[in-house]
Amino acid sequence: KVKYTTTGYNQQRIDAVLSGPFSEKLYYMVGGYVTTSPGIRNAEFNSENGVQFTMQLTKVFDKGVINGFARLTNDHGQWILPMALGTGNEPGTFSPLGNATRFRTLRINTQGDSVHYDFSDGRGWKGIVSGLNFDYQLGGGWTARDNLSFTSGNANTLGFVPNGSPMRVTDLLTKIGKTSISTIGGKTLTSGYVQSYGHWVVEKQLESITNDISLTNQVKNHKITLGAFQSFWSSKDFWTLGNHILVQNITNGDVIKDISPDSVAGSWNYGINESGDARIFAVYAGDSWQATDKLRFDFGARYDFFNLNFTLDAGAFPDGTTDKIANLDGKNWSGTGAINYAINQNVGIFARGSKGNLFPMFDQIRDGDLYNLEDGEQIRDAGGNVLSVNGSVKPNSFNQYEVGVKIDQEFYSFFVTGFVNTVEIFDGDVGATRVAALLKTRTIGTEIDAGLNVERFRLNIIATFQDGKITESVKAPTTVDNKIWRQPAVQFRIAPSYDFKFSENVFGSIYGAYRFVGKRWNDRDNSYQLDSYSKLDAGINITTSGGLTFNISGDNLNDSQGLTEGDPRDPTSTNGRPILGRSVRFSIGVNF
Repeated sequence: KVKYTTTGYNQQRIDAVLSGPFSEKLYYMVGGYVTTSPGIRNAEFNSENGVQFTMQLTKVFDKGVINGFARLTNDHGQWILPMALGTGNEPGTFSPLGNATRFRTLRINTQGDSVHYDFSDGRGWKGIVSGLNFDYQLGGGWTARDNLSFTSGNANTLGFVPNGSPMRVTDLLTKIGKTSISTIGGKTLTSGYVQSYGHWVVEKQLESITNDISLTNQVKNHKITLGAFQSFWSSKDFWTLGNHILVQNITNGDVIKDISPDSVAGSWNYGINESGDARIFAVYAGDSWQATDKLRFDFGARYDFFNLNFTLDAGAFPDGTTDKIANLDGKNWSGTGAINYAINQNVGIFARGSKGNLFPMFDQIRDGDLYNLEDGEQIRDAGGNVLSVNGSVKPNSFNQYEVGVKIDQEFYSFFVTGFVNTVEIFDGDVGATRVAALLKTRTIGTEIDAGLNVERFRLNIIATFQDGKITESVKAPTTVDNKIWRQPAVQFRIAPSYDFKFSENVFGSIYGAYRFVGKRWNDRDNSYQLDSYSKLDAGINITTSGGLTFNISGDNLNDSQGLTEGDPRDPTSTNGRPILGRSVRFSIGVNF
């Protein structure tokens, strides 16, 4: 199969996949894509570029199968961030980044060394994901499975990040006692807006190896699984954040000449060199018990052993000295239990409960003592900052309970699930006005998934109704009883489609989707609410018996300017991140 795609914002993309047998019981698949575009938020250059190649081999045996794959990816695009609202810029297409701000030479350490960066690299992934999967029948009803995966690459982020609210040029002129200001490109400004922006660089080298091996057997009406899981992962990071400059607040704005960004918003720098690695070893067991034709019980339990090592050099710029080290371990169990009862062939009810956990990650260690230390030693400096920690930790807890009804009839289906979850989460951002904190939350809600299928017409409705709040926090006690931020009380999606036939050899389908997202609080302090918004998408597919396919689709056809968030680092600023503006996509493909 080969497919070509283009868009109204001049994306050019080619996808291709080829699969088949090499020989008897040996199969292959190769495929990938190449894409480039300036993006909906045009940065005056092609800011979205990607290449991916995937290869897969599968060998089938009399009693099993083995599958190996590798996927190489180099894909990146502009980091989409909050923008200044109410300053005359188009929310759906605005890009502060442009040719005037694309390149920057940044200081990287206290010794004064510098590196030249190209911010067209944006945010993305360059690396490999590979794996080997094995499934074999041992005899006596036993089946052995092993899933091995290896990931290695760079998940770098280079972004142009707003720092505080914009300022009117007239207010700035009054403040600094001038009659005009100018850009590096020679433009004189006496009106409009300026804003402080920073060139942020996060270089992150990631690696992980995981393996999951299990044995499964059907013993009468019990399907029993025993297994062991291992995972090792590491991250080596270099950051330089801040690096503020003053720019004209227009699309692809130029840099303001000879005016400090401190005149508009306070400047700062933060840089790190850090390295961390962690591992988990777990054993688990599960049983799916078909007690009767209508009644099934599912049980599972897992016991984790955790270890983490971490070292950090941090400050305005890394200086080559170690500011924090951590050596932590822990162990804990998680489990799940469920009951399913089929009232008849079309109606069933179920209940499920699960206890999960998440051990602390590197961000939690870096940002203070945001972990549950059960025993061990912490050494602090005179200001109370943790210099080193060595001991055992208790993981963050994740618990969920569900009850539901499933109805699946000839012309319609209706699934409804009520849920309660309690979650302990880490909340923190570098450069934020709020302190990083661990928060315990509770959410009660209902999910609905309904469908209607009448001849060629289909209608799907997905909806979530929920009420979540913060129940406990040591570091941020004033947030207790506040609503969970960015979590709407109501959101739903309605998606109709209709199949039709042009002729005996040409078939089509027209489809659409209407999405509604309700009001949400912007931040954990519930400073203000983000307005609700709706979004309309539509498209048409055409296929021929000869293998040709055509698609035309429109995204955000109503050109909604809904906000996904305000400014996560400074809720008092007048910044927000709108969804992407209206776009149209066309593709043509051939199956052979």
